[in-house]
Amino acid sequence: MQAKLSRYLPKYLFIIFFSFIFLGCVSTNIIYEYTNIPSEKEIEHIEPSIRYKLLASLIKSMDGKSIWGQDAEQMAEYFTNLDQSKRLIIPNKIKKLNLFETKINNRPCYFVAPKSNQRNDKVVLFLHGGGFVFEIDFFHWDVVEKIVNKLSVPVFVPMYPVYPENNPDDLMNFVIDAYTKLRMNFPNAEITVLGDSSGADLALSLCHYLIGENIDLPLPDKIICVSPAMLFELDDETIADMKKIEPEDVVFSIEMMESLPTLFDLSADSVKYFATPLYGDFAKFPPMYVFSGTAEIFYPQIPPFVEHVKEQGKDIEFYTGYKLMHGWPFMPLAPESKKGFSIILDIIAK
Repeated sequence: MQAKLSRYLPKYLFIIFFSFIFLGCVSTNIIYEYTNIPSEKEIEHIEPSIRYKLLASLIKSMDGKSIWGQDAEQMAEYFTNLDQSKRLIIPNKIKKLNLFETKINNRPCYFVAPKSNQRNDKVVLFLHGGGFVFEIDFFHWDVVEKIVNKLSVPVFVPMYPVYPENNPDDLMNFVIDAYTKLRMNFPNAEITVLGDSSGADLALSLCHYLIGENIDLPLPDKIICVSPAMLFELDDETIADMKKIEPEDVVFSIEMMESLPTLFDLSADSVKYFATPLYGDFAKFPPMYVFSGTAEIFYPQIPPFVEHVKEQGKDIEFYTGYKLMHGWPFMPLAPESKKGFSIILDIIAK
């Protein structure tokens, strides 16, 4: 029996490997633009790929819910003592590109450009996510590297301050300074602001601030928001819908809706541009492109936001990833992510 098992084991391993590489790429159509919403019957039959499911299981095993489910005091202690120095190390694949470091308020910021054939008519301001508590992650650098190599478009990556080094005013001032620096270096270029999660919030807050404070700077030409969210002024129905989704969310816990505002001592009155990026007046905003997954607790906030923008007559495209997690276009391995990111590349390029 053992001899037979040893004989056929390589064949079984090959079949498993083949299934992961090829069948793992197969999924039903799960990414829909807002103008083409599927029916409830179609949604029932939507099925993510094997690769996506393996990725989701891996991320779930990292137990992010235990971090985001802490109260404000526990979270403050956790992030105060967390060593994030390794996250600030530039990956070798980025070092192989044209890399120029500058500083804003003693924080490093990086211009990343291709070695040759750099376009000067377009540039991307990339604002990484992380709940305002995590530094940049490896998959963020993957995003930067792909934009530079596939489009020959330079990317500006500011390392904005995270907790406990920041507060809402510091964050907004830093992002404004970063945007100002980018405008000075590329005065005639089309600027796309791309952000995920908290970075997406900062992208929207940047425009709210420029408009609200009458800052003498042109607005960005495009805003791409991957999984934006909001912590303030949510009605009971939205919160109830978020709680229904929580069991499907592989990362976040609903408790963070209370702990994060307390952690930053947020007040909707004192930080109006920072705290409610999905509300307000969008009449002067540039075209917006939004990506969100139905398996993230923040999803119920997004359709009303999109409707709010549309009612003001502004251009906004909304790409829903059915049964997909927070930040899904930036995730590695999964074909759904590859498809979502290809849409983002097309938006930047057009």
